[in-house]
Amino acid sequence: PNLAQLAFRIRQQVPVSEEDHKWLSTKRRIPIQVGDYPPFHFVADDMPQGISIDYVRVMCMAHNLECDFAQGLTTSESIDSMQRPSGIAIQPGWQKNAEREILANFTESYISSPYVIFQRQHSDRVLHMEDLLDKRVVVEKNYAIHDLLKSNFPELELIETDFTTEALKTLAAGQAEAYVSNLMAGHYLSLELGLPNIVVAAPAAFEANKLSIAVRKDWPELALSLIHISE
Repeated sequence: PNLAQLAFRIRQQVPVSEEDHKWLSTKRRIPIQVGDYPPFHFVADDMPQGISIDYVRVMCMAHNLECDFAQGLTTSESIDSMQRPSGIAIQPGWQKNAEREILANFTESYISSPYVIFQRQHSDRVLHMEDLLDKRVVVEKNYAIHDLLKSNFPELELIETDFTTEALKTLAAGQAEAYVSNLMAGHYLSLELGLPNIVVAAPAAFEANKLSIAVRKDWPELALSLIHISE
């Protein structure tokens, strides 16, 4: 779609109060995290891309704001950055949880994909989460699924990586027996990386991965504007 035309229609249809408009006029540069979570937000050909990136681009256009994309940060580093006044202001694709709600305000979720268990072809068949209790499971550090696995299955042997790309390569190389992730992200990236030996084994015992736009707590005016647009 033409993002500029979409932004124009949103600007015409979504009212912004005079107070919020005044605040937005002082915040022209919006630092936005770009992670390694395709097809939602990622870097390709040195450019931020993905479903989530298009969402925030439209929202910045609608408010005449400049998207300042931060590339190369791990999730841990981006969380640390959000706690600084000049740090990351927007996480374009986050799942809401108690820890993250301390840091950010969230829009309604704009996309949902189930969590599933990935494994290598010709491995011992995994049918449910309990089959992973004697296996090494790779997971991205500080992702929402990382917290879910630690809370609900503390006995799992977790291998932590910083990025989804690393997690899939760890599984493909035989350094882990399973990987639990968003179906869309894991399937998309395994194809992009040319890892045909990775397959979906079974559903994971969690609610779907619902992604929202998260805005730093000290910028409530921006959060309110984005929430109105996302509706």
